[in-house]
Amino acid sequence: MMSLWNVTYLPLVKWAMSNVSLNMHSVILDIGVGNEASSAYLLQQITSSSVTGIDFPKAAISQANKKIPR
Repeated sequence: MMSLWNVTYLPLVKWAMSNVSLNMHSVILDIGVGNEASSAYLLQQITSSSVTGIDFPKAAISQANKKIPR
């Protein structure tokens, strides 16, 4: 399910990032982090920014924490 979600949701994240201006100290809230693909992408875009990912299912947060423990 998560790979299907990445096919539809991640392009929206990329589109949104191409339409906003963020500075080096931006704080980003990634709602519905899923398997962390969107948070990982956001961290790559501005390495000095802060990205916090939240999600409802504990399994999603557990999986995301395995990939991006910080």
